Amino acid sequence: MVTMSDISGEATVGDTIAARGLVRQDEHDSWLIPVVSLSPGTRLPMEDARILLEAPSDLDRFANGYVEARGVWVSEGAVAVRDIVPVAEDAAVLAPPPSLGTRALLSLPSAAGSRAGIDFHLARSVAGELVEKEAALHFVVVDDAEHFAVVVAATDVERVEAELRPLLGPYLFAVHSQNTPAMLRRADEILANEGRGNNLLLAGEAMSPNGDYRVVGIVKHWTSALSTAPASALEVRAWIHPYESTEIS
Repeated sequence: MVTMSDISGEATVGDTIAARGLVRQDEHDSWLIPVVSLSPGTRLPMEDARILLEAPSDLDRFANGYVEARGVWVSEGAVAVRDIVPVAEDAAVLAPPPSLGTRALLSLPSAAGSRAGIDFHLARSVAGELVEKEAALHFVVVDDAEHFAVVVAATDVERVEAELRPLLGPYLFAVHSQNTPAMLRRADEILANEGRGNNLLLAGEAMSPNGDYRVVGIVKHWTSALSTAPASALEVRAWIHPYESTEIS
Protein backbone atom coordinates (compact mmCIF):
# COMPACT_ATOMS: atom_id res chain seq x y z
CA MET A 1 0.00 0.00 0.00
CA VAL A 2 1.32 3.43 -0.93
CA THR A 3 0.03 6.95 -0.65
CA MET A 4 0.14 9.58 -3.35
CA SER A 5 3.27 11.15 -1.81
CA ASP A 6 5.10 7.80 -1.91
CA ILE A 7 4.62 7.17 -5.61
CA SER A 8 7.45 8.21 -7.91
CA GLY A 9 5.67 7.04 -11.04
CA GLU A 10 2.65 5.12 -12.18
CA ALA A 11 2.66 1.38 -12.81
CA THR A 12 1.75 0.49 -16.37
CA VAL A 13 1.22 -2.72 -18.28
CA GLY A 14 4.60 -4.40 -18.76
CA ASP A 15 5.99 -3.13 -15.45
CA THR A 16 7.03 -5.25 -12.50
CA ILE A 17 4.42 -4.68 -9.81
CA ALA A 18 3.33 -5.83 -6.36
CA ALA A 19 -0.14 -6.14 -4.86
CA ARG A 20 -1.59 -7.64 -1.69
CA GLY A 21 -4.96 -9.25 -1.27
CA LEU A 22 -7.06 -12.37 -0.90
CA VAL A 23 -6.57 -15.39 -3.17
CA ARG A 24 -9.76 -16.95 -4.51
CA GLN A 25 -10.04 -19.84 -6.95
CA ASP A 26 -12.63 -21.07 -9.39
CA GLU A 27 -12.60 -24.27 -11.41
CA HIS A 28 -9.71 -23.19 -13.61
CA ASP A 29 -8.00 -20.04 -12.28
CA SER A 30 -6.62 -18.22 -9.25
CA TRP A 31 -7.52 -14.60 -8.61
CA LEU A 32 -6.15 -11.85 -6.37
CA ILE A 33 -8.86 -9.71 -4.79
CA PRO A 34 -8.29 -6.38 -3.04
CA VAL A 35 -9.81 -6.25 0.43
CA VAL A 36 -10.87 -2.89 1.87
CA SER A 37 -11.48 -1.97 5.50
CA LEU A 38 -13.90 0.91 6.04
CA SER A 39 -13.72 0.68 9.84
CA PRO A 40 -11.74 -1.39 12.36
CA GLY A 41 -12.56 -5.08 11.99
CA THR A 42 -14.48 -4.78 8.73
CA ARG A 43 -13.37 -6.64 5.60
CA LEU A 44 -14.86 -5.98 2.17
CA PRO A 45 -13.48 -8.10 -0.71
CA MET A 46 -13.78 -6.11 -3.95
CA GLU A 47 -14.64 -9.03 -6.23
CA ASP A 48 -15.23 -6.85 -9.28
CA ALA A 49 -11.65 -5.56 -9.14
CA ARG A 50 -9.95 -8.96 -9.06
CA ILE A 51 -6.93 -9.71 -11.21
CA LEU A 52 -5.93 -13.06 -12.70
CA LEU A 53 -2.79 -14.66 -11.28
CA GLU A 54 -0.91 -16.32 -14.12
CA ALA A 55 1.58 -18.67 -12.46
CA PRO A 56 3.82 -21.48 -13.72
CA SER A 57 2.53 -23.77 -10.95
CA ASP A 58 -0.80 -24.13 -9.18
CA LEU A 59 -1.60 -21.80 -6.32
CA ASP A 60 -3.84 -24.18 -4.39
CA ARG A 61 -1.84 -23.78 -1.18
CA PHE A 62 -2.63 -20.04 -1.15
CA ALA A 63 -6.40 -20.43 -1.69
CA ASN A 64 -8.48 -18.26 0.67
CA GLY A 65 -5.32 -16.81 2.16
CA TYR A 66 -3.74 -13.36 2.09
CA VAL A 67 -0.64 -12.90 -0.04
CA GLU A 68 1.66 -10.42 -1.70
CA ALA A 69 2.00 -11.23 -5.39
CA ARG A 70 4.88 -9.82 -7.39
CA GLY A 71 5.32 -10.10 -11.10
CA VAL A 72 4.74 -8.48 -14.47
CA TRP A 73 1.51 -6.65 -15.12
CA VAL A 74 0.56 -8.19 -18.47
CA SER A 75 -2.86 -6.56 -18.82
CA GLU A 76 -5.42 -4.57 -16.87
CA GLY A 77 -6.81 -7.84 -15.56
CA ALA A 78 -3.80 -10.12 -15.15
CA VAL A 79 -0.37 -10.45 -13.53
CA ALA A 80 2.30 -12.95 -14.56
CA VAL A 81 3.42 -14.06 -11.09
CA ARG A 82 7.14 -14.37 -10.41
CA ASP A 83 6.91 -14.52 -6.62
CA ILE A 84 4.07 -14.96 -4.15
CA VAL A 85 4.32 -15.03 -0.35
CA PRO A 86 1.78 -15.26 2.47
CA VAL A 87 1.21 -12.09 4.50
CA ALA A 88 -0.77 -11.29 7.63
CA GLU A 89 -4.40 -10.34 7.05
CA ASP A 90 -3.97 -6.87 8.56
CA ALA A 91 -0.98 -6.21 6.29
CA ALA A 92 -3.00 -7.13 3.19
CA VAL A 93 -6.10 -5.05 3.87
CA LEU A 94 -6.40 -1.64 2.23
CA ALA A 95 -7.71 1.18 4.40
CA PRO A 96 -8.44 4.80 3.51
CA PRO A 97 -5.82 7.35 4.62
CA PRO A 98 -6.09 8.04 8.37
CA SER A 99 -8.57 10.57 9.66
CA LEU A 100 -8.79 12.72 12.76
CA GLY A 101 -10.86 10.01 14.40
CA THR A 102 -8.13 7.38 14.10
CA ARG A 103 -4.88 9.27 14.71
CA ALA A 104 -5.10 12.84 15.97
CA LEU A 105 -1.98 14.97 15.53
CA LEU A 106 -3.47 17.99 17.29
CA SER A 107 -2.99 19.19 20.87
CA LEU A 108 -6.67 19.15 21.78
CA PRO A 109 -8.26 20.44 24.99
CA SER A 110 -8.66 18.01 27.86
CA ALA A 111 -12.03 16.37 28.40
CA ALA A 112 -11.72 17.01 32.14
CA GLY A 113 -12.99 20.60 32.04
CA SER A 114 -16.57 21.68 32.62
CA ARG A 115 -18.83 22.03 29.60
CA ALA A 116 -21.63 23.70 31.54
CA GLY A 117 -23.37 26.50 29.71
CA ILE A 118 -22.28 25.40 26.25
CA ASP A 119 -25.14 25.06 23.76
CA PHE A 120 -23.77 22.40 21.44
CA HIS A 121 -26.94 22.26 19.37
CA LEU A 122 -26.54 25.95 18.54
CA ALA A 123 -22.79 25.54 17.94
CA ARG A 124 -23.40 22.72 15.47
CA SER A 125 -25.98 24.85 13.66
CA VAL A 126 -23.60 27.81 13.39
CA ALA A 127 -20.74 25.55 12.24
CA GLY A 128 -23.00 24.09 9.57
CA GLU A 129 -23.85 27.60 8.34
CA LEU A 130 -20.13 28.42 8.15
CA VAL A 131 -19.63 25.38 5.94
CA GLU A 132 -22.55 26.40 3.72
CA LYS A 133 -21.01 29.88 3.36
CA GLU A 134 -17.60 28.30 2.58
CA ALA A 135 -15.91 29.96 5.56
CA ALA A 136 -15.21 26.39 6.68
CA LEU A 137 -14.85 23.11 4.86
CA HIS A 138 -15.97 20.75 7.62
CA PHE A 139 -16.13 20.29 11.37
CA VAL A 140 -15.70 17.26 13.62
CA VAL A 141 -16.59 16.79 17.28
CA VAL A 142 -13.83 14.90 19.09
CA ASP A 143 -15.17 13.37 22.29
CA ASP A 144 -13.13 10.59 23.86
CA ALA A 145 -11.76 9.69 27.28
CA GLU A 146 -8.94 12.23 27.04
CA HIS A 147 -10.10 15.05 24.79
CA PHE A 148 -13.08 17.13 23.89
CA ALA A 149 -13.10 19.68 21.08
CA VAL A 150 -14.93 20.89 18.03
CA VAL A 151 -12.32 20.91 15.27
CA VAL A 152 -13.09 23.15 12.29
CA ALA A 153 -11.15 23.14 9.02
CA ALA A 154 -11.49 26.85 8.29
CA THR A 155 -10.89 28.82 5.11
CA ASP A 156 -11.68 32.02 7.05
CA VAL A 157 -10.28 31.53 10.55
CA GLU A 158 -11.23 35.01 11.78
CA ARG A 159 -14.89 34.49 10.90
CA VAL A 160 -14.95 31.01 12.45
CA GLU A 161 -13.36 32.38 15.63
CA ALA A 162 -15.78 35.31 15.76
CA GLU A 163 -18.89 33.16 15.41
CA LEU A 164 -17.94 30.00 17.33
CA ARG A 165 -15.55 31.10 20.08
CA PRO A 166 -18.35 32.79 22.06
CA LEU A 167 -20.33 29.54 21.90
CA LEU A 168 -17.55 27.00 22.50
CA GLY A 169 -14.88 28.86 24.43
CA PRO A 170 -11.71 26.75 24.89
CA TYR A 171 -13.31 23.79 23.10
CA LEU A 172 -13.08 25.39 19.67
CA PHE A 173 -10.05 24.27 17.64
CA ALA A 174 -9.93 26.15 14.34
CA VAL A 175 -7.38 24.90 11.81
CA HIS A 176 -6.51 27.07 8.83
CA SER A 177 -7.12 24.86 5.81
CA GLN A 178 -4.59 24.35 3.02
CA ASN A 179 -7.55 23.65 0.76
CA THR A 180 -10.50 25.57 -0.61
CA PRO A 181 -13.95 24.37 -1.69
CA ALA A 182 -12.85 24.76 -5.33
CA MET A 183 -9.81 22.54 -4.73
CA LEU A 184 -11.98 19.86 -3.13
CA ARG A 185 -14.45 19.99 -6.01
CA ARG A 186 -11.57 19.56 -8.47
CA ALA A 187 -10.14 16.64 -6.49
CA ASP A 188 -13.58 14.99 -6.32
CA GLU A 189 -13.99 15.36 -10.07
CA ILE A 190 -10.59 13.81 -10.82
CA LEU A 191 -11.21 10.87 -8.50
CA ALA A 192 -14.70 10.33 -9.94
CA ASN A 193 -13.18 10.12 -13.42
CA GLU A 194 -11.10 7.16 -12.24
CA GLY A 195 -14.38 5.38 -11.57
CA ARG A 196 -15.44 5.78 -15.18
CA GLY A 197 -12.35 3.79 -16.11
CA ASN A 198 -13.09 1.16 -13.43
CA ASN A 199 -9.92 2.13 -11.56
CA LEU A 200 -11.64 3.54 -8.47
CA LEU A 201 -12.26 1.21 -5.52
CA LEU A 202 -13.32 3.71 -2.86
CA ALA A 203 -13.89 7.47 -2.66
CA GLY A 204 -14.87 9.85 0.10
CA GLU A 205 -13.83 12.89 2.12
CA ALA A 206 -12.32 13.05 5.60
CA MET A 207 -10.60 15.34 8.07
CA SER A 208 -6.92 14.48 8.21
CA PRO A 209 -5.05 13.82 11.49
CA ASN A 210 -3.73 17.41 11.37
CA GLY A 211 -7.26 18.81 11.14
CA ASP A 212 -7.41 19.68 7.46
CA TYR A 213 -10.14 18.35 5.19
CA ARG A 214 -9.47 16.55 1.92
CA VAL A 215 -10.71 14.01 -0.61
CA VAL A 216 -9.52 10.44 -0.03
CA GLY A 217 -9.66 7.32 -2.12
CA ILE A 218 -8.33 3.89 -2.98
CA VAL A 219 -7.57 3.03 -6.59
CA LYS A 220 -6.43 -0.14 -8.32
CA HIS A 221 -3.36 1.61 -9.67
CA TRP A 222 -1.89 5.08 -9.96
CA THR A 223 -2.55 7.11 -13.12
CA SER A 224 -1.09 10.33 -14.45
CA ALA A 225 -4.53 11.97 -14.23
CA LEU A 226 -4.40 11.72 -10.43
CA SER A 227 -1.22 13.80 -10.47
CA THR A 228 -3.18 16.77 -11.81
CA ALA A 229 -5.19 17.13 -8.59
CA PRO A 230 -4.14 19.70 -5.95
CA ALA A 231 -1.76 17.61 -3.82
CA SER A 232 -3.09 18.77 -0.45
CA ALA A 233 -6.72 18.21 -1.48
CA LEU A 234 -6.41 14.57 -2.60
CA GLU A 235 -4.84 11.62 -0.80
CA VAL A 236 -4.93 8.25 -2.49
CA ARG A 237 -3.81 4.73 -1.76
CA ALA A 238 -2.95 2.45 -4.68
CA TRP A 239 -3.44 -1.32 -4.63
CA ILE A 240 -1.17 -2.21 -7.55
CA HIS A 241 2.11 -0.36 -7.47
CA PRO A 242 5.61 -0.50 -8.96
CA TYR A 243 7.97 -3.02 -7.42
CA GLU A 244 11.72 -2.71 -7.78
CA SER A 245 13.81 -5.79 -7.16
CA THR A 246 16.98 -7.25 -8.62
CA GLU A 247 15.39 -10.69 -8.19
CA ILE A 248 12.49 -9.95 -10.53
CA SER A 249 13.21 -8.57 -13.97
